[in-house]
Amino acid sequence: MLTVRGDERNVAIAIAGRTPAPRHNRSCEASPVDGRRTGDAVAARVDDRSGLRWGEMFLLLTGASGSGKSTVRELVADELAAEVECVELGHVARVLPVPTIAWRQQATEAAVRRALELQAVGRHLLLAGDPVAAGEVIAAPSADKLHAIAVCLLDVNAETQAARLAQRGDDPRLLADHQAFAGWMRAHAQDPNHMPHVLSTNGWDAMRWERLRRFDPRNGGWRMHVLDTSARARDEVADQIVTWCRRALRGQVLQIRLAEPKHPWV
Repeated sequence: MLTVRGDERNVAIAIAGRTPAPRHNRSCEASPVDGRRTGDAVAARVDDRSGLRWGEMFLLLTGASGSGKSTVRELVADELAAEVECVELGHVARVLPVPTIAWRQQATEAAVRRALELQAVGRHLLLAGDPVAAGEVIAAPSADKLHAIAVCLLDVNAETQAARLAQRGDDPRLLADHQAFAGWMRAHAQDPNHMPHVLSTNGWDAMRWERLRRFDPRNGGWRMHVLDTSARARDEVADQIVTWCRRALRGQVLQIRLAEPKHPWV
């Protein structure tokens, strides 16, 4: 569990709301979210021996600024294109001059709706390149219609994050904010209800935050694959993300499920 210093709660809220304007070909982090049945939420594996499929996937690659999301997305999009449509929020929603946390959550709902369109024709969606938390996908109003969700968090240590942000010319005055948000994302990967106001404060009123209470990390109801990019070359990270995505499409990673599975006997 993340230990938060006195004023970092407000810092985390500030950086969560400071959503950068999406760029074309921005990358996105991925991480398998694992869970067992908790309330109405179901997470299950596909049985490789029977070849049964649970359905189409909503894949989320996420992380804080400097974790490598944008770079990785550029490297994996073409390789996954035959099966997966790779998008960022700016591809599915009009970008505001100054994006807000409420805009990010409305755009996440637009991404979920695009995933449902693809789901109807047997294709998958990868949302990558924006600091969208797994909890924001789960709470999106239409998310309960998705067959399955898998998440991967690209993590980065404080020293590497500082160096990457300095190299790309980010305002050094925002470094503490970015690092606090990275810490919050790390804790969110362990507990969906960690400091929930980071997502809900100034958020979109239509979000279904009560869904997050269905997942109890103490009984394995919420687990997420975390890939630390700090000491890894970008090509290595991209290779691991491609492998993770393909395993997810074969049902070989645990998934978050809000809808009941298509094959109840599995």
